Amino acid sequence: MSSTAVIERPARWSKGERRRRAYMRRFSRMTALQKLRILRDLNPYRDYRGFIYAFTQRVLRNGVYVGTRVKFGLTNNIDRRRREYRGCGGMCWISYWASDCVKLTEAIIHARLRARGIHIKKVVCGCGTHHREFFWKSGIGGTVDIQLEVEQTLIDTAQPIDRTDF
Repeated sequence: MSSTAVIERPARWSKGERRRRAYMRRFSRMTALQKLRILRDLNPYRDYRGFIYAFTQRVLRNGVYVGTRVKFGLTNNIDRRRREYRGCGGMCWISYWASDCVKLTEAIIHARLRARGIHIKKVVCGCGTHHREFFWKSGIGGTVDIQLEVEQTLIDTAQPIDRTDF
């Protein structure tokens, strides 16, 4: 004899629960693009216009090449950000993109890459700085795939694609 859990429905849902259920019914019928537009409009970040950038960096341990990592970041001044990373070795800047809501765009890119399991928790660079938010390039693909990752996020958040290559 198998036991099944029976969820008893109350005689009357609370007003808040009725609203939540109605919203979830509408939300489940929306396309992914509509959902992302809503998320952009309800963006919890204090967002601003700026740039999303991507670069790769070769990883050496004891002089032996072990892989390449990728950094996706945000800034409001590309030249300043490039100067800040000048002391780090083995870098190859790929591209940068103009964005209307850089914090949301970067958060979505990072969430997608973390879901793939290629996130590097903390990086101690040759410059002595502890960098964050690097990802293994082998989990993303080539340079074109890196660019497509950002551009797909811009499309999903209904932003124009304005890419500049280095």
